[in-house]
Amino acid sequence: MDIERNIPKSSFKIPFIIAFALIITNCTNKSKEIDILEPIPANAIVLALIDNIRSLNFSLIEIQQLPKLESLQFLLRNIEDNLNGDFLISFHPIGAKDFHWLISIPRTSARSWHPSELSDEKNLKRRSYSVGTLWNTESISFGQTSNYLLLSTSSILTEESIRQIEKGGGQDSYMSLKDLPNKLLNNDFITLYSHDKSNKLPLFYPSFKNKEINDKLLNYRLEQDKILSWNFKKAEDSSSFITMSDEFDISETSLNFLKHSSSVSFPGWKWMVPELNWGAWIVSDSEVLFDDETISSQVFGELCFKGRRNKSWKANVYYSKYKKLSVPNWTSSNEFKIKHLDQIAHSSVNQYLKSFGPFLVSVIDSNQFNRYASFLGEVKTQTQEKQYQEAIKWLQSQPAEANAWWISNTTINNNGDLSNHWQGLSLQILNGNGAWCASSTKLNN
Repeated sequence: MDIERNIPKSSFKIPFIIAFALIITNCTNKSKEIDILEPIPANAIVLALIDNIRSLNFSLIEIQQLPKLESLQFLLRNIEDNLNGDFLISFHPIGAKDFHWLISIPRTSARSWHPSELSDEKNLKRRSYSVGTLWNTESISFGQTSNYLLLSTSSILTEESIRQIEKGGGQDSYMSLKDLPNKLLNNDFITLYSHDKSNKLPLFYPSFKNKEINDKLLNYRLEQDKILSWNFKKAEDSSSFITMSDEFDISETSLNFLKHSSSVSFPGWKWMVPELNWGAWIVSDSEVLFDDETISSQVFGELCFKGRRNKSWKANVYYSKYKKLSVPNWTSSNEFKIKHLDQIAHSSVNQYLKSFGPFLVSVIDSNQFNRYASFLGEVKTQTQEKQYQEAIKWLQSQPAEANAWWISNTTINNNGDLSNHWQGLSLQILNGNGAWCASSTKLNN
């Protein structure tokens, strides 16, 4: 299959992030009457202003694929009958590894709710502050001030929101992001990126079975210049959710080495089979020296496969768009010299290398590859063909050409019918500016 012919170049130009945003289907006419950032703690990584509770349609979403969406859905169920206006949802890191949603509702959007509705909750605990009150139950943390209602599954986050109001409001914490209020009013959702180690954005998209993908290219994923707005786009065949970011200047990110690189068509479509748990590809100039012959590699990939006893194993892959390197048998890495010509932090070369068409594959265990990478040959069975077509169909939701890709695959058992759930992220760079495109195949319920 010629993948370049099968991806429409004009259909999807660029990007996205956290899968949560997929739940918003229509957010327009947003109110400008509230200081929307006042109750928001300083460490938000995702923000979305919702103008109507009916804008959120959970029935369309594969909830298990979205980070902490169950808790957001739970919170909204407890207040949706009392909402009649705008409110803000934000996603925050709590401690080293945990994350929680915060729902902040102006009193004008929930006039009828009263704390007495919590009286039947078990183990209800109350704490007073100078600007309001905090109630904690076994499942919900609820804050009330004169101007806001605050909900979260984290008491730490709700308390931090109240303290933020005590200190004068979150708008001071976000003062350097002058475009943030306007972007919130005019886009589906916003992502914020800090350049210190507290940023957790790259962990979420794509994900493999709700777990972080531990690829060596992780630090390049979802980098942006401080703030990025995202909007949804319909897939032409309605088989994918698609979100796209606006453009950002990559010169202030570690992606700067890609600034003058050329986009290429997706190199790894042959690898998109059920055995592939996840994969990452990035345009990266390298030179491979073998038997006194030097071959230029344009793309580097790290792939993770399902193997013996369902355990994962990895392969590093170099891709040459032009001259191919012929290494017909597994050969010790001592016989190769690989020189990386850009800033990307490549891993060390694994123990064995062998060429497969335009790919040079580096693995620790060649037996694993021989047994579980047979898909590199011709597709033979109807099941294999179906799985392959599912992967290609998802790939068509991405740009025809890009500078980096991250993909993951989860096999879903739906009443005995196995299907593959593909999701991914791609980065396209044009004239020194980057833009993200993220998409996820829909599951058949």
